[in-house]
Amino acid sequence: MPLITTTGGLRYYRFSDRTKRIWQYRLENGNWVRLSKPIRISEGHDDQYTFGISHFSDLLKEPVVTFLAGSRNESMLEFQWAIDDNYASQVAVPDSVRKLTSGNISPVLLDPSPALDAPPSLWGKQWAFLAGGSNKFSPVELERTTPAGCWEGREIRDKKLFAPSKVAACVNFSGLHLFMPGIHDGRYGLMKASRSLDSEDYTVDVYLQVPDEAGIIIDTALAAASWNEEPRVFVLTRQKDSPVRHVQECVYDADEKGMTLRQLTKYDGWVGVGIDGQNVVVAYEDRDEYGINLKTLVWDEEEEWCDGPDIDRWEGANGGSLREMED
Repeated sequence: MPLITTTGGLRYYRFSDRTKRIWQYRLENGNWVRLSKPIRISEGHDDQYTFGISHFSDLLKEPVVTFLAGSRNESMLEFQWAIDDNYASQVAVPDSVRKLTSGNISPVLLDPSPALDAPPSLWGKQWAFLAGGSNKFSPVELERTTPAGCWEGREIRDKKLFAPSKVAACVNFSGLHLFMPGIHDGRYGLMKASRSLDSEDYTVDVYLQVPDEAGIIIDTALAAASWNEEPRVFVLTRQKDSPVRHVQECVYDADEKGMTLRQLTKYDGWVGVGIDGQNVVVAYEDRDEYGINLKTLVWDEEEEWCDGPDIDRWEGANGGSLREMED
C-alpha cells in the first residue's frame, strides 16, 4: 500500500514501471510535499508491488521502508532504504521463498507500527500475503521478525481461502485479518479471514454480503487499523452495467445487523488508504481531459468524511508532466 503511517506522519510513494523510480511525498502541516530526489531501483513490474515500513525497538534508529514487487524475470524482488534516504539496496530473497512465490504475486505487506500503537514486542515484524504456492494461485503467507531477517513462508491450504489479484490485510490487537471478494456458503460479497498471532489457523466468514439485485461487483478491498481499533474496510466497486467505479466504505447497519456500503467517491486509477493520527485518509486518482489529480478524503470524528489536500497533479490526459518529472 503506497500510503504508509510513520511516527513522523503519513507518507505516499509512487512507483513508475517505465523509469524504475519511486517518488516520495510526506504530509507536512496539512499539505503534501514531494521530496526532491527519487529512489532508483533496477527492477519492478507494473502494478505487482507494495510498500511497507519496519520500526526498530530503538526509536532512535531510522525506520526501514520495504518495496516488495513482482518482476518480469524474478518471482519476487525486494528493496529497502532508510525512510529519509533516496538510496535503495536490493535484498536477497531465499530460493525457498522464490519457489513459493512463483505466481502472480500481487503482494500486500503488514507492519505493526508504534505510530498505530502496536506494542514494542511487535516492532520490526512483517507479514506479506501474495499469490503462489503449488498451483501458483494459492494464498501464501510470509513472515519475518526483523527488517534484516529472512522471510519464512507457507502455503495456506485452507480450501475456504483463495488468492485473487490482491487481498487487503491489516493487523490489530486481535490478530491478522484478510479481506477478499468471493463466494462463501453460496453468498457473494467480501470475505474476512482472521487468525490470532499465536495460531496458524484462519477462520473465514462473510464480512459483507452483496445481494444480487444490487448489481455490484467488488474489484478489490482496502483495509487499515490502529492496534486498539477495529479495521476500517473499503471496497472498490463497479456496477455490472456501467464502467464507473466507486470507493465505498463498509459500515455497520444496526437495523440490518450487518455491514452495508457507504459510497464515498468516484475514482479512475489507483486508490489507497492510510491512518494519520486519529484520521483515516483515502487517496485516489481522478482523471479528466486535462490530466491526473491525486486527491484525498479525510475522516475525523467531528466532520466525518471531507475533502483533504491534493497530493499532486499531472498535466495531460496521460500524465505528461509526470513523465517529464520522471525523466
